Amino acid sequence: MKQSLQKAFSNLNKIQNLGLQNSTINRVSTKIANLVNIMNIDNVIEIYSTFVYRYIFENGRVKKPTNLSDQKIIYAVETLEFNELNGYFVLKPDTGDDLDKKYSRRQ
Repeated sequence: MKQSLQKAFSNLNKIQNLGLQNSTINRVSTKIANLVNIMNIDNVIEIYSTFVYRYIFENGRVKKPTNLSDQKIIYAVETLEFNELNGYFVLKPDTGDDLDKKYSRRQ
């Protein structure tokens, strides 16, 4: 799982010219892959997709590489919180101060 996520995230980094460091790609891939300990693989894939949509594409808009921060991406993955219903997990919405810490356009 980790290798697949790492490859997908690395390819996204290259294709979109995001400029993320390999250490960031590894950290995100590891953290999300480890979610298989609490949820099924399909749910992990959905969490990864939501993470990319929310923090890389900022809910539909690609960040410019100069606005994308390794620190903000790492913070976002390290502070993931979930809502759970009957064993199915979704990312909780971001609130308050976390918005400034996770989204570069709010700098």
